Amino acid sequence: MEKKSDNFIDTERQLLKLTRSKTKAILEKGNLDKMIRHKEALGKIVKELEELKIQGEKDKLQDGEAIEDVQKWGVDIEGEIDETDCEISHLNQYLTEAEARTENEKREKEKILLKQQRDEELYFEKCKLEQMASLGSVSVKSTKPEQAKVSSVKMPKLVITKYDGTYERWLSFWNKFEAEIDNTDLPAVTKFSYLKELLEPHVCDEIDGLPFTMEGYTRAKNILKTNHGNTSEIVRAYVKNIQELPTITGRKVNKIHEFIKNLSYNVQSLETLSKLSQSLSMVRGVIEKLPGIKAELVTNQ
Repeated sequence: MEKKSDNFIDTERQLLKLTRSKTKAILEKGNLDKMIRHKEALGKIVKELEELKIQGEKDKLQDGEAIEDVQKWGVDIEGEIDETDCEISHLNQYLTEAEARTENEKREKEKILLKQQRDEELYFEKCKLEQMASLGSVSVKSTKPEQAKVSSVKMPKLVITKYDGTYERWLSFWNKFEAEIDNTDLPAVTKFSYLKELLEPHVCDEIDGLPFTMEGYTRAKNILKTNHGNTSEIVRAYVKNIQELPTITGRKVNKIHEFIKNLSYNVQSLETLSKLSQSLSMVRGVIEKLPGIKAELVTNQ
């Protein structure tokens, strides 16, 4: 005699079959909301079918049917449930990939909008600067009250070489940047633009993600000072440069001049940092690198 539970199971299996038949069309349409609802519907039907299957197995065992027969009875139902689980997994994978694509597209749009905003801000500031320059109204802000009076004498502008990220070039770069740009009345956004233009690409990467705002400019300066303005590292770089000066044999004037030029640069830099006296013991062997004129140097000394 057919149990009532068997009728319920048959109805649920038909409902599952009907619902599964819609999966392909839903995937082809690509409507994510509809996919989510469809996946939830399949999950709900599978859960109900599993509960009915368990109840049916219980009823059959109570009626005295053999375990083997009960197992055979449930094989087809298990197969349908397994196939549906695979469909649900496929839907989950599709939804995950679609969400990832949507998120990537969103990020790309945000990047494009941010770039457009930066370009517009930069263009606006450049136009403003050009207009001010044409009117002769660009002035440098004095850092001392007694220097507030603007001089009518036009001073030559410093040429700022792009910073390459090395410790030994930091002081020269930063001192010029502060004098020419950072200590002026220019807007922070404009200063930030100039700063980025004066950095080599691999150095600029360190601050490239910061916003074009006053806060972003301040953070950029702090990052660069932390990464490249460490006094101990700078001193170590100058000392290393001195120690690695090549030995010049004979009396080759050009090479000796180049040697003295490099030595002077590093020694003067150490002196600027008030670190020369601490480093003298590390560079005493320099005179040994000029054997051709060593005697003259010692005599003059």
